Amino acid sequence: MDSENEKSSNRLLSLLLTEMDGILGKSSTSKEHLDYQIIIIATTTDSNLLDPAIIRPGRLDKIVQIPLPDFNARKGLIFF
Repeated sequence: MDSENEKSSNRLLSLLLTEMDGILGKSSTSKEHLDYQIIIIATTTDSNLLDPAIIRPGRLDKIVQIPLPDFNARKGLIFF
């Protein structure tokens, strides 16, 4: 049996996917949708745990991965 946290996570994922699919409707090539620019900013500590349905083609056009800063970059952040 799923824990309450797992059930909540599944409901949240389902809602997110429904909303992502509903933004442009069934046809993402329709001229009426060409003016929409929607930006989704998200973060994770382990991208391997993302559900593949979220990042499948057609849902997100670009995925930008930013690596951890090196020693000098971290030092620069401290002494900014």
